[in-house]
Amino acid sequence: MAEELIFGEGKVTTGARSDLQQATSLARHMVAECGMSPNIGPIYVDDYRSQSAHLRKEIDEEVVDLLKDAEKRVRLLLRERGKELHKLAKALIERETMTQKEIKGLLNLDQTSQKGPERAPEGGPASGEIPSKEAKQPVA
Repeated sequence: MAEELIFGEGKVTTGARSDLQQATSLARHMVAECGMSPNIGPIYVDDYRSQSAHLRKEIDEEVVDLLKDAEKRVRLLLRERGKELHKLAKALIERETMTQKEIKGLLNLDQTSQKGPERAPEGGPASGEIPSKEAKQPVA
């Protein structure tokens, strides 16, 4: 979605396709294997293909609903943070890869000024935080 907002609808790369595949896979896992659907309930579907057409349809509808809701929230966030998005996009076009430290420096972020908790439960990264790795890694 960020690529679409920066470069336009017709200029989305295959990386975006991969992101969509991963998001769909994760949403299906949440619904069918983790019981994270209020409509379907707390079930575990071991083999999706062996289920009834009705249950498969319900799972698919829940997956689509999750993805559409996530898309709305992401679009809103990207619009709200448009200035930062364009600044980061410009830097990535110039450099191709950036470390977490470089991104935080570019966007004037530091540990004390970040919104939200310092640490998520079980010590994971806070919501919206970039996982820490000092080695240069591509950021899409």
